Amino acid sequence: MSDQSSRQEQKVILADGGKPFASKKSAENMREALSVRDTHEVKRVAGGGWGLFEILKGPGEMSFPDETVNTATSPGAIRSLGPVRQSPKLDPDEKVYNVRFHAKSHPNDPGDVQLGVNGEVLVIKREEIIPLLERYIIVARNATYDQFRQLPGEQRKVVAKVQKFPFDILGESTLAEYKRERASGTKIANEVAKNMSVN
Repeated sequence: MSDQSSRQEQKVILADGGKPFASKKSAENMREALSVRDTHEVKRVAGGGWGLFEILKGPGEMSFPDETVNTATSPGAIRSLGPVRQSPKLDPDEKVYNVRFHAKSHPNDPGDVQLGVNGEVLVIKREEIIPLLERYIIVARNATYDQFRQLPGEQRKVVAKVQKFPFDILGESTLAEYKRERASGTKIANEVAKNMSVN
């Protein structure tokens, strides 16, 4: 068995407010407007709507397209990746949930979960309860890869879809709690980066 595409990060572009596009046509129009026709494809988002998903490349630059894409316990459990020049656009009506990502299931899995929406990337500790915007939950739910099986004399075939970052939703949270946790984690990450920099 092979899980060639499992170690890649897939970038997703959603509509303003981090919600899926209401129609396939609106997603296609945005793909044209952003000039990402060669790098992103329009796919259905689990739970409804459409998104622009980065086309993943496997060994030898072979694409693996799909028809359909299937309160923290310690400081710094959620943080922005890199310095944030401006605060991301937050919809006050967007839902926020307490989420816990499962432990690594494979030695090659990344230690932290990295999720990105419209260029805003979060790094999230596994096995910690964290408040998370619904837009990132949509991305985590749709971060899947194909599991293949190939037997001698047969063509390789997909036998399952595997969720890259399995998680549990443990209830609702608030936007204020998400902002507080993200600011705390980002501050810690920036201090570490500053201490590691060479002057």
